[in-house]
Amino acid sequence: MPRRATSAPLFTLFLVLFTVSVGFGLIIPILPLLARDFGATAFMLGTMTSGYAVVQFLFAPLWGQLSDRVGRKPVLMIGITGMAAAFFFMGLAKSFWALFAARVLGGFLSSATLPAAQAMAAELSGHENRAKAMGLMGAAFGTGFIFGPLIGGLLTPLGPSAPFFAGAAMGALNLLLAARVLQESRGRSFQAEPLAGDPAAGRAVRGPALRNLGRALAGAGRPCYILALVIMFAQSSLMTALALLLADRFGAGSSTLGVIFAVNGAIGGGIQGAAIGPLTDRWGEVGTILRGLAVGVAGYVGIVLAPSLLLCVPAIALTAVSMSLTRPSATSLLSKRTELPQGITMGLQSSFDSLGRVIGPLWAGFAYDWEQSLPFITAAVAFALTWFYFRSLRNEASARTVQRPAKA
Repeated sequence: MPRRATSAPLFTLFLVLFTVSVGFGLIIPILPLLARDFGATAFMLGTMTSGYAVVQFLFAPLWGQLSDRVGRKPVLMIGITGMAAAFFFMGLAKSFWALFAARVLGGFLSSATLPAAQAMAAELSGHENRAKAMGLMGAAFGTGFIFGPLIGGLLTPLGPSAPFFAGAAMGALNLLLAARVLQESRGRSFQAEPLAGDPAAGRAVRGPALRNLGRALAGAGRPCYILALVIMFAQSSLMTALALLLADRFGAGSSTLGVIFAVNGAIGGGIQGAAIGPLTDRWGEVGTILRGLAVGVAGYVGIVLAPSLLLCVPAIALTAVSMSLTRPSATSLLSKRTELPQGITMGLQSSFDSLGRVIGPLWAGFAYDWEQSLPFITAAVAFALTWFYFRSLRNEASARTVQRPAKA
């Protein structure tokens, strides 16, 4: 499509996902204060965090499948509306359980935004610019996570409800922008590019979510779903245990931690927004994924071995580089190889993301109490095993390519 025809919708999708990410980050500085005011324990707070991810894991594929049936835009509008409403009700909450209910409602409705937005971006971008579009969507999350905690921290002195009402206002403005700019993209869907020898190539599959999940895991997109789970497991483990490690080992204060997280997010957002397209053009999606996983192993091992905060910060930055290389490349690869409709595919990927965000914090909290380095060692091992897995798949594909001319 012409650049002018796609730039405005893609930028609007960027704003949608940016707002979702900002909303996630908004609660970081305020949620512990609210939990204390409402008499909640740390376990109750953890339950709410996991509950949000569980709801997203369960319903993201259903929203994606619905977008294949009724269109991307209606589902996306539902997600934006639900996100704004959830923030509004969280601002009105007078008890922990009211806050819990609003948060779960937000997880249920806002889980419609990611699969619909990514499917729309994939259909708008075309094969050549697919990785760039997915990098832009990833940059929306990265930059949103930079500004979310900062905005939440600045608004907290105005009252505990101020960050939530700000999130609701941002969602409402986003809803108006999306309603005006976005047009339905489902008619521009493209032919899938499955792995050679897959009999289900390009077949649009409709049916129960569990059946689609089984077909997805049995098809060409399985490595990408596994990668999504591993990436989010490692990242959520990092976000859970890193602040504790830096404070306990190096005596880092809250201001220092804030700067480190902001710089980390800026690195990730910059790579996903500007560099991922040229890199995938040069190396291909699989080659970029392999390099990203290797960088991730170096980063997590570096965090464990760093003798000072000054040397630990570059290792932390490597984990941001790894995330920026692997996540959009995996999404681009999946969108080309899937045998399922794009909405279902992106919904399933969101579910694996959410599953990683459920398992990661629970494991990281338990592992850190046992041994401070264990969450990061686990992430490094998971990345290393995934690297070997993708490397073996690439070698198998290369072997099949070499053998075909001999048979002819």
